[in-house]
Amino acid sequence: MKFLDTSSIQSFPENVLIAWSKMGDDQEAAMFAIPQDVVNSVLDLKTIEEFGNEQRRKEHITSRMLMILSSMKRAWNLKDLTLNKTDLGKPFIELGDEHRFISFSHSKNMVMCATSDTLDIGLDIEHCEREVNPAIVKRILSENEWKLHSEEDPIRLWTMKEAAVKSLGTGLRTNLRELELQKISDNKFMITLNKGDQLNVISFKAEAHFIAVAWPG
Repeated sequence: MKFLDTSSIQSFPENVLIAWSKMGDDQEAAMFAIPQDVVNSVLDLKTIEEFGNEQRRKEHITSRMLMILSSMKRAWNLKDLTLNKTDLGKPFIELGDEHRFISFSHSKNMVMCATSDTLDIGLDIEHCEREVNPAIVKRILSENEWKLHSEEDPIRLWTMKEAAVKSLGTGLRTNLRELELQKISDNKFMITLNKGDQLNVISFKAEAHFIAVAWPG
């Protein structure tokens, strides 16, 4: 379990940490090394026991371990920490009466967790070698975005739109064609919603993955 070094990424937002880990049995051992009161406040052991799919079980444990690691680095009081969700399913952290921001994403073998004190972030990752069905790309791009399609990897476009949806907290209810991408620089983009609101997006490669972080602009 490590933190991404984002210091060289131009325009990367301050106060955003990204922790990552490959999934493996070491997460199980680490979980039981955490003090019991922290386990009880952060990990839902009953839910973990009920997972029928081993992959989902590992994803869940790893993501929560990354959340704990990030919280410790930020000096958040774990005894006051609660992971909650909005009515639409977007995760967020409560520290007593205070609100903090968190977003999870995973690929087949990797889990990442982004946290922030101040930015309502969304995180999405995909392995760089994953192939995208052209029909899916057509479904998520507006007519004004086809120039980007000729310039950028389809996976990169997908992760940026997914990160935006996670920041908005609207999930599959959002028509991705209504989130219009505009390239600002090599790794910075702007997404404009059909009602005029905007999101900032940073997109970059690390650990053989495309990584996108979105937050309100």
